[in-house]
Amino acid sequence: MLIYTVIVFLLAVFISSVITKNYKNPLFYFSFIWGIVLFLYKLNLFGILGIKDNTENILVLGIIGFLGGFGVTKLFHKQKNIEKNRIINYQRLRIITVFIVVSSLPFYIKQVQLVLSGVSIAMNKVLLSSGEVDSGGVWMQYIVRPYEIILIPISSFCLLYKKEERVLVWSGIGVSLLKFISTGSKTSLAYYIICLFIAFVIKNYSKYVTVLSVENNLSFSKKKEKKQTNNSKRKYLLGSIIFGVVIFLANYMDIFIQGFKNLYFYLCGCIPMLDKVINDPYYIDKGFTYGNLSFNSVIRLITKPISIFNIDITPNKFELANTYYERFEKTTEVAPGVNYNAFVTMFANYYVDFGTIGVLVLSILFGILIGIVYKRMRTDCSLVSFIQYCILIYYTLFSIVRFNLSNTIWGFALIYSIFLLRPIFCFSSHKNQGLMDVL
Repeated sequence: MLIYTVIVFLLAVFISSVITKNYKNPLFYFSFIWGIVLFLYKLNLFGILGIKDNTENILVLGIIGFLGGFGVTKLFHKQKNIEKNRIINYQRLRIITVFIVVSSLPFYIKQVQLVLSGVSIAMNKVLLSSGEVDSGGVWMQYIVRPYEIILIPISSFCLLYKKEERVLVWSGIGVSLLKFISTGSKTSLAYYIICLFIAFVIKNYSKYVTVLSVENNLSFSKKKEKKQTNNSKRKYLLGSIIFGVVIFLANYMDIFIQGFKNLYFYLCGCIPMLDKVINDPYYIDKGFTYGNLSFNSVIRLITKPISIFNIDITPNKFELANTYYERFEKTTEVAPGVNYNAFVTMFANYYVDFGTIGVLVLSILFGILIGIVYKRMRTDCSLVSFIQYCILIYYTLFSIVRFNLSNTIWGFALIYSIFLLRPIFCFSSHKNQGLMDVL
């Protein structure tokens, strides 16, 4: 079958990336997650449900579409003019960060108090999801939480390369820990690790890359390699952080007790879930949603502010998309006695919107988007491009869950990072700051 060819190809891309130590390329992350998931699923362990041929075709089509879209960007050779680069205004960045983090503290203090009063983290998460506990309102949903997602790459990068920015470093770490302690969100910790890894490999495998330590400026320039002792300290620091967090997560998720079976279904349950979405009428009983699911956050960001003026421009299919989204959250069996929910893959979102053709077209567009951002990061090497890249790598690794532009908070974070960060945090530089296409 064609899907076996796809699996072999993905694993070959992943192994090639490891051998060449090309950990910056998005194909490394995409081939890693999808190669492992499909390979493990095809082992048919623990009675996991089979899928129909049309679901296999959707998977193959989506993967080929993403790879093709990313490949298209390789044909674009236009480089960004180095003279028009922008540099970071760190003073403004610190002020806004402190303001937003401080404004979020009342919400997190209430959540911590609930946990300390005896409410379990798992129950608190359920109460937040059901609306029985205040989720913080518009300010938290539209500003604070998306900015937290932007702050974590900033923090992780400064932790390695701009340690004098202690406010930014500790704000990101503090936000991640607060989210975990108060809401049980393991995502924030996993995301911090991902951003740390990306920041580390950018330095470690770019021969002449360094970060200028000039205030209000974050760019890469050619410089002599730092002393081996400094490199060793950084490796030790990064290794210690990752080891500690992984052990903590492993203990929390009970991986050592539940073993490989839990991990297997955590990764592979998305495949039979995708099959259910495509073939079970329960999930799509009133037709396609024509972009209202995959681009839910974009539509919400446009329609909600306008609704303040009693103007309703919400598309007809918007509520239907929300209904379908809620159905994905309901548990169903993916193997005898094994319940599962939510992880439907990004291809399910695409299919619900436009059917088979949507899977191909939207996968191509996603591949093009991440290819463009990756190329921009290699060209201008700015903090803004690094933030965008980290968010999109998260989108890629968690594409086994959903297309994250359908999620309000993650969608807003990507939109803000693309359209707002440069105007707010940067100012024009008409001088060559020594930027190089080295990534």
